Order: sequence, then structure tokens, then C-alpha cells
Amino acid sequence: MKNNMHELGQVKNWLKQKNLDWFRIGPMFVKLIRALTEANVPEDWDAALAVAHRFLDVIGRELDEGLRQSQAESAKLFSMLLTILAEAGRYRHETFGATTEQREMIERYTLIHEDLLPKMGQLREKTISVARQYLRQPIFSSLKGAIELEIFPLLESMGDTSGENSALARDRYMPFRVIQVGNVVERLYSFRTRTADPRLVGAGNSPGLLREIYDRKYARFGTSGVRGRWGMDFTEIRAKRVVQAICDFLTAAEIPGHVTAEDLRGKRIVIGYDSRRNARLVAEWAAQVFLANGFKVDLANRDTPTPALVYYLTDYLDPGEVAGLINCTASHNPPEWQGLKFNPRLGFPASTSLTNFIAARANQLQILGESAPVADLSKARECGDLRGFDPIVGYTDWVLDSGDGNRRLSINPGRIRSHFKDGLVVVDEMHGVSRGYLTRLLGEIGVRYKVIHAERDPNLPGLEYANPEEPFINPLKDTVRELDDAMLGLGMDTDGDRFVVVDGDGMYYRPNQVLPMLVKYLGVDREETGRVIATQTGSLLIEALAGMIPNNEEYCPEPDVVPAFVDHPFYHRRVGDRE
Repeated sequence: MKNNMHELGQVKNWLKQKNLDWFRIGPMFVKLIRALTEANVPEDWDAALAVAHRFLDVIGRELDEGLRQSQAESAKLFSMLLTILAEAGRYRHETFGATTEQREMIERYTLIHEDLLPKMGQLREKTISVARQYLRQPIFSSLKGAIELEIFPLLESMGDTSGENSALARDRYMPFRVIQVGNVVERLYSFRTRTADPRLVGAGNSPGLLREIYDRKYARFGTSGVRGRWGMDFTEIRAKRVVQAICDFLTAAEIPGHVTAEDLRGKRIVIGYDSRRNARLVAEWAAQVFLANGFKVDLANRDTPTPALVYYLTDYLDPGEVAGLINCTASHNPPEWQGLKFNPRLGFPASTSLTNFIAARANQLQILGESAPVADLSKARECGDLRGFDPIVGYTDWVLDSGDGNRRLSINPGRIRSHFKDGLVVVDEMHGVSRGYLTRLLGEIGVRYKVIHAERDPNLPGLEYANPEEPFINPLKDTVRELDDAMLGLGMDTDGDRFVVVDGDGMYYRPNQVLPMLVKYLGVDREETGRVIATQTGSLLIEALAGMIPNNEEYCPEPDVVPAFVDHPFYHRRVGDRE
């Protein structure tokens, strides 16, 4: 924190100036927000909070005299206020729990929950007041009623989590606030249909203040990825800033102590993409930024399923030469969406703490007005830093080799072939990346198949949505019913990491029905031993069946273990005892 405290001193000196140099507000704010959100001991967070309150006082006095900055600078100012609302009270602190009886852990818990978080809540209350002051400026007069009715409640929902409002605290953790700052920006931008003021909606070469605010929307990560509508939330400059933030993590560039990072420059980044219209372009954007940051890049030659990309990263390449995986996909979202997913070098999805850092760093680049550096792909290809790959043969062979001299569960192609000798399998590729993968496996085994939605088409003809659930799998169910010899239907979503199973009668089986059946077959019937891993959203039947696997005591969980999510502060028990 020494460097942050030094930079905090610079912010204090800047705020003391009689005539503030407003051109420096972006860099000064970034220094402040880093000191504020990276503080871990009372003396550091108290110092950062004092400067943050001073910053808001100065902004408030400036607003008393009216918005005098350009539209771009004015929008940047509002994005700073929303950043404080999102980040003041970090996820790592909100989820910190005294899970042991160690004295230092209990003391730490008390410090965070009785000192730090209430003070962060008070800072957010003050920020809400300044944000309301901003939105009461004359430029917004044509939208006054709508703003007071629809925007102010959204702002107020992110306020103090102590005192008389403590009952609402469960709804005001950082993930909720990130969603809410996005809702504020979305709702404001929707007001462009309610006003004709050119300062707000734009005229000539000016996009208008509402669009300027929208273009600074805080990046929200979902399951390890950031997603958005093409040309709106997802633009070239925003995508490249997210990639640059990932590069900062992978090069350990100014990384706070609570984020574990190592400098992996010179190692290889795997970049894949799905079958969406602009996915290859996004992959090339990512490659440009990674190459400019000193990485080597393997860029997929064609749209590729997520599992095959992870295989290529973790099983095909040398673990010592890889840095991570970027998948340019919005998963099962509508065709006009695009996204970026990040997996660190061991292949698992990026954790919440890591994606929080990436989102915050990308937001700081936006406030600084910095664009990501880029490299020339042609030159990189010539010198060997950029190369292509297609894992379809390696991945399908790897699947077929399961259990053949390795520890993976064995499959029996002969039994599969015999079972389907009088029938066929219907495969719904949903115009996505799984084209050719499952059919190659079936062909190698010797099983007949029929494919529907087999061609790559970003418009998804014949489908409402590339989501392998009802009602979007009705074409697959209908095809299975129509074919007398169809015994099974299988389908995958756009990026090939979710599946659907339909039986010979056209009945749909959810994954949480299929997975328990597999646990019973593999563990109870075949007596395979080992650890069964299920997510929080998995069927509770999986745990019961795993307990029936014979000779598997080595992998049984400790008795009376309470699942971790039960004690997560985001969850609240309504029925039953903790145990």
C-alpha cells in the first residue's frame, strides 16, 4: 500500500489547489479509487476515505456553479460517481467471514464489518447526494420528472448498509451495485426518446450527453465473461480495454496484493471464438492486444467449442508455455450479443475476485481515456508469434482414448455401436461451433446419424434461440419423433458447452436428470471409484447417489460438512437449521 499512499498524497495536494487543473481529474480519480478499494488496514482506509469525502466536496462545489465541462468530460465525471457507488465496499470484504476461532480472524472480521463497511456505506450515501446534484443540472431539465421518478430510486438503493436501513443490506452488496449502476445508465439512455434537447440526444457530430454517459458504462462480468449487445455495450474500444485489463493481470502490472498474479509475458495465449457474425473479428482484436503486451498467440482457425479450447490449453499444449485462454462468445445469448470469457492457464473459469479486478481495471482505463496497444497480425504471423490451430482431430481422438492407458473413465465403442445398430442419433448443431465434432465421434464409432441446423449461420434460421432447452429444442424433438429409427437426440448451444438429451420418444431430459443417471451408472452399476464433483446448481440426488458407490470411502466427504454457500453472506436461511 506504500505506493497507493504516495499517490493518495498527490490527490490531496491536487484537491488543495485554488484553481483545480480539471484535465488531471481522470488520473487523480484513478489514484484515489485504487487507494480506496485496495486498503486493508484502518489507517489506510481511513486516509483514503477522508480524501474521497474531500473529492466529493470539491465536485459538489463545482456543480453548484453548473456543468461547465465538455460533454465527454461531464460524462466522465458521472462515471466516477457511479464507480464509487459500485466499488466502495469491495466483494472480498463483504464476503469475509470469521470461519475459525482464531483471535486474529475474529478481530479482522470485526474491523471489516463494524468499521470499514459502514464507512463505505456512508461514502456511498454522500456520493448519491452528489449524483442527484449532477442530475439536477439545467441540461437535464427536460427529463426532470423522469429522473426523479426512475433514476433517483436506483441511486438510493445503493446507499448505506447500516443503521435503520440495515435490513436492506442483503440487496446492496457489490454485485448488486454493479448491476444497479448499469441500470442507471441504461435507464438514462432510454430517456432519449422523451426529449428533443440536442445537448442530450446529439446533433451533427455530437453524440449527446446521454450517449456519452452510456459509452462509459461499467463493465459487468457474469460467469467468467463480459457480454453485451454488439455496437452498444460491446464495442471495439470497450472490448480492447477488457483485454488490456486481462493483460495487466497476466503481466502482474500494478496488481494489488489481494490479487495473486505472476508475470507470464512470453507465454502463449489461446484465443477461440464462436459462430456469431463478429466473433472472428473480436478474436483478432484480442490477438492484437495480447501480442502488443508481449504474449504469443494461438488463434483458432475456425469457430471452436469451449471444451475443445480448454482441452487444447490444458492437455495439448505444454502447461509451462501457456498463459491463459480467451473465448470470444456470448454463449447462448441472442445473435446480436457478443462477449469475452477468460480462463487462467490451468483452464478453470476466472474467479469472481479476478473478474472484479478486470472490470475495475477496464473501467479505470475508460476514465483515463486510454486505449489498448495493438500489434500487426501479419507481422506477428511472419515471425511466428501468431499461429493458427484447429483441435477437432486431437480433441475427438482424446475423447475416444478415454480409459485407454489413462485415468479417464473408459468408454466402449463396440457396445455403443451394437446398441445403435438398428437406429440412428439425431444431432442438433444449432448453427454453432459444435459442427462436425459429435458427428465425427459417432462416425469413428460407427453410429448412423442425422444432423439438423448443421451450417454456420449467425441468424439462426429455424431457431428462435440457440439455447438447448425447451421450447428452443422443439425442432430436435420433432425430428426424433418423425424418424422411425431415431433412438436418441443430442444438441449443443452456440459455444458448445451446454447440452440437451432427447430420448427416442422425443422426451426432453434436463442435465439435472441426466447427470444423476450417469453417477448411478458409472459409480453404482460399473463400480468406478473417485470423486464426484457437482456445482451448487446440481441436483441434490447426485450427492445421495455418490454415497452409494461401493469401495469409495477414500473420496467420501467428511461427516456433517456444511456446504460453503450456506454460510455465504449473500444467502439467507429461511427454513431449517444451518446443519
